[in-house]
Amino acid sequence: MGNFTRPIAGAVVACAAALAYSVTTSAADDYPVKPVRVVVGLVAGGSADIIARAISQKLTDAFKHPVLVENRPGASGMIAAELVAKANPDGYTLFEASMTTHSIGPHIYRSLSFDVIKDFEAVALMVRIPLVMFINASVPATNLKEFVALTKTNPGKYNYSSAGPGSPPHLAAELLKLKTGAQVLHVPYKGTGAALPDLVGGQVQLMVDGPPPFLPYVKSSLLRSTGFSLLKSVTKRGARC
Repeated sequence: MGNFTRPIAGAVVACAAALAYSVTTSAADDYPVKPVRVVVGLVAGGSADIIARAISQKLTDAFKHPVLVENRPGASGMIAAELVAKANPDGYTLFEASMTTHSIGPHIYRSLSFDVIKDFEAVALMVRIPLVMFINASVPATNLKEFVALTKTNPGKYNYSSAGPGSPPHLAAELLKLKTGAQVLHVPYKGTGAALPDLVGGQVQLMVDGPPPFLPYVKSSLLRSTGFSLLKSVTKRGARC
């Protein structure tokens, strides 16, 4: 499990809560014999949800049994993680874990009702998602340098949304503020799917997140994208991109 708990930007890992030994040995040939659920700790519509549903469909085809996605948003995925940690350890409840639940959360929450090492068994690394900055098209800035300058001349005017406190998008935006001095306020949501409509509608002006759910709005010119991995650019290039 150690390799999956390193802070890799945008990494998403599928885990099974205390996967039973029998499932991973001789009984594996008979698995599954009933529907499997994949618990996602965020609302529908975000990158994590899109990925979980795509992979669940492939698993359904391979298993010849339904693999169903169940969204349990709240506390940046911690509610879902607790549910899976306490589930029957038979291999039929899987969890789409993330940096938030398994790398960041244990360090920022004073107490958790589960142990990310003891209560979970790593199954596979599913995907790595780059973090990109998206801004509402009504904002008079076309790149990071212009946006930072705009926020400095208009402190308190611009807000940024995130998938929840402690999530990689939240911490990436805070890193952006630290490195560039951008003056933006945080508005947390229960996942990207909940935050995206307000970004498109202009209630918030900035969001740092994985590209999949944002691309249709970039193509329709409702959002602008800087087109680079934000963490890499901010830490290595500052605001010159």
